[in-house]
Amino acid sequence: MSILYIAQFLRAEDGASVVDFTVLTAAVMALALGASVLVVDGTEDLTQEIETQITEQEIAADW
Repeated sequence: MSILYIAQFLRAEDGASVVDFTVLTAAVMALALGASVLVVDGTEDLTQEIETQITEQEIAADW
């Protein structure tokens, strides 16, 4: 996007451009939220697996 396009967009009084931009922004936000939920779930699962591995490790007292 160029600065000229943004300036024209801000000066435009057409309702359609505002609606399009709002819908596009909402879609991007929904995708970002969905991706963050997947990442959080994945990290929680990985953290649980690491914790299990660490707690089940036997430490030998003799060398």
